[in-house]
Amino acid sequence: MQQKSYFFINQLLGHEGKGSLYQSLKQHNLVEELCTEELGGYKTILDLISVEITLTLEGMQRYQEVLQLVHEYLAKVIEWTANDLAVFEESKQMATLSF
Repeated sequence: MQQKSYFFINQLLGHEGKGSLYQSLKQHNLVEELCTEELGGYKTILDLISVEITLTLEGMQRYQEVLQLVHEYLAKVIEWTANDLAVFEESKQMATLSF
């Protein structure tokens, strides 16, 4: 289950649709791009998820706000993955559509 949690967190952090971190930051003209990457193969607690954010000039000036929004969103994502079976089902369906 732990490896699934890493997968869900990575998927939700990198999501660009409605209600996503990217959308929120983009609406406030804070980011150009947001990318996530899993580092370590989802095998141990020491695995990492990398989040790379390309900031706009305004985003650079307001970097503390960007960090706060990322922190708040990550806390929500962790809560969602811990409590919400629907996230598992959606990710499962998305995985079957990957090609």
